[in-house]
Amino acid sequence: MINGKNAVFRVQVLSELVNVIIPHFTAFPLITTKVITFTVWAQAVALFSAGAHKTEEGFMQIVSIYAAIGRGVSKTVAVHFPNLQPVSLPKYELTTTVEQLECSWISGYLTVYCTFQAYIDVAGWKNDYYHKFKHIFSFSRDITELQILQLIGASIGGNVYIREDGRRADVNVASRESAQQVIDLFKAYPLQSRKHQEFLIWKQFVESSAQWSYTKQS
Repeated sequence: MINGKNAVFRVQVLSELVNVIIPHFTAFPLITTKVITFTVWAQAVALFSAGAHKTEEGFMQIVSIYAAIGRGVSKTVAVHFPNLQPVSLPKYELTTTVEQLECSWISGYLTVYCTFQAYIDVAGWKNDYYHKFKHIFSFSRDITELQILQLIGASIGGNVYIREDGRRADVNVASRESAQQVIDLFKAYPLQSRKHQEFLIWKQFVESSAQWSYTKQS
């Protein structure tokens, strides 16, 4: 679906949800907090598929799941079901290790959420040639994704920072060595968005500034 500004991929046919979407994420499990949403959502789809929504008890089970995920209960639903109790969500536990984290997954996760920065520090006259060139790779997510950010940070040599309000966390990569790790990652597993073009420019800046620094110091 396209509204002129954004494109949305949406699957609404029950048979496709049951036969395609749920089997896919069962075979290839989500490892972020989205796995919690998927787990209870899949239960709601199974109830609906089995016809449970045709009974009052089954219908209320589905509505209780609805209340626990997404944006919660809408004002309209709250009016009709003032005593609606959301189901309890299972606790999120990250079981994936740095060694198990696949590079293709990291690239997919960062396809939308990453930022490439490059600039020259003209004020840093005391810096050596290389450190006048500043390049930063970063991404930010909600604090609920902190464990994933720490895992990715450890994988690419990034530093993880929790913001003062405690609501978001950032991963920054600024050193030459870590920047090279990022370059190697996205060369082997390209970002599947227009971010790839930004990466190519950033990569050229990082490699050119490093080469220029080496030449001058030699």
